Amino acid sequence: MASMQNELVELLRAQNAHPRDIAYAAANIPREFWDITRENIEKSNGNSLVFDYVTKYVDDLHTKIAAGEGLTMMGLPKSGKTLFGCAILKSVAITPGTLHRDYHVIRVNYDAIMEDFDHVRSEQDSYMELRNTLQRADLLFIDSISYTAPSRIMLTVARMRRDFRKATILATSIADQTKLSQLRAQEIIDVFKDVNKVFMVGR
Repeated sequence: MASMQNELVELLRAQNAHPRDIAYAAANIPREFWDITRENIEKSNGNSLVFDYVTKYVDDLHTKIAAGEGLTMMGLPKSGKTLFGCAILKSVAITPGTLHRDYHVIRVNYDAIMEDFDHVRSEQDSYMELRNTLQRADLLFIDSISYTAPSRIMLTVARMRRDFRKATILATSIADQTKLSQLRAQEIIDVFKDVNKVFMVGR
């Protein structure tokens, strides 16, 4: 996975950081979201539906993950999609009472992870390790889905996750659904259309 993410995890371990922070870094949750609580999130007309869904998801994590239920969010930049996706990831990344990491969760940037696959294409072991990490994660958050057409390996990962009921969160800033439907990027969203709740997220 991304070297900066791995470096942060190693730095935190060397500093004997709290297990929560190490778990959040390992899941690639941006630091700006680490200390945000449910009470800190401002509910509005534009985000009330996704807010309620995320709250119910967090309150019933084990059932939702076991069922492979996920979330697809569309909306303008800075409308809170990453925040809501990370709210679920934070709840799954570490169990507060025991500080155990019962689930493997990860957030990836859509374009960056496809670049990672390209970089390790000739290294069979690294390529397979990256593919398996994404396919087997108990919860995968694919953030910032762009106009870039999904690579074959990204579609393979998505379909494998869908077939094996692995919970997946998707987010895109392409708020115009008509425009999105004309792009190949829609393909990755369509893979999960029968298992993910879909929300337009506004400010």
